[in-house]
Amino acid sequence: MNERRLLKPAGAPSGSHRLADISWDDALNEIAARVKKTRDDTFIEKDATGKTVNRCEGIAFTGGCTDTNEFNYLVVKSMRSLGVCYLEPGQGLTRPTVSSLGPTFGRGAMTNGWIDIRNTDMMLIMGGNPAEEPSLRLQVGHRSKTQP
Repeated sequence: MNERRLLKPAGAPSGSHRLADISWDDALNEIAARVKKTRDDTFIEKDATGKTVNRCEGIAFTGGCTDTNEFNYLVVKSMRSLGVCYLEPGQGLTRPTVSSLGPTFGRGAMTNGWIDIRNTDMMLIMGGNPAEEPSLRLQVGHRSKTQP
C-alpha cells in the first residue's frame, strides 16, 4: 500500500485550507448535508411546459475505467433515486483509448470534460486518490475553488 494513502476521512474546518482527520460519522453527515442541500436547491419538478420531470441538475456522477459493474449498478440506482440525470459511468468498454492504454500503462485515459470539473461546486471522491493518478483531475478541481 502506498504510504501516502489516506486511511481516515479528512476535512477542512470552516475558513481553513488545511485538512485534518475527522470521524467517519462527521464525514458521512457532511456529505449527506451537502448532497441534500444541492438536491433541494437544484431539483426541478416540472419543466417549462408543465410536464413532470423530477430531476436534479445540480449533481453529476463521473465514474472511472476500473469501476466494476456492481459498483456502477449501485451508483446508477443511487443517483437516479436522487433525480440525477447526468451520469457517466466511464467503464471504458466503448472507448478504445481506455482499453488499449490500460494493458500498456496500467491505466486508461480520462475522457471527462475539464470544464465540468473546473466549474463544479463539490467533488466527492470515492475509491481512488486523484492526487496520485491522474493528478491533473485534482489540480483542475482545486483551481475551480481558487480562481474565479
